[in-house]
Amino acid sequence: MAARRTKRTSRKGRPASRKSRPDRRRGAVIRSRSRAYNVRLDGKWIDKVFQDSPWPNKTEREADVKRGLVNHDGYDPGIKVTETK
Repeated sequence: MAARRTKRTSRKGRPASRKSRPDRRRGAVIRSRSRAYNVRLDGKWIDKVFQDSPWPNKTEREADVKRGLVNHDGYDPGIKVTETK
């Protein structure tokens, strides 16, 4: 007899978010959320960018965004990226 499949639900009994995705490293489920980052160069505001970053640590997320802006978008390597609230 085949096992019954049940719907995934959160701890509060609500359906799990569609944005949930499995974390390939540990098999855990993480929620991706678009976050805003301010980009500054020499203390002057340049840009505000948005990115889904799966890193749990704020410092790692900021480094990931900076790496992407410098390597892919051609920003100056001296930029400072900070996460907005």
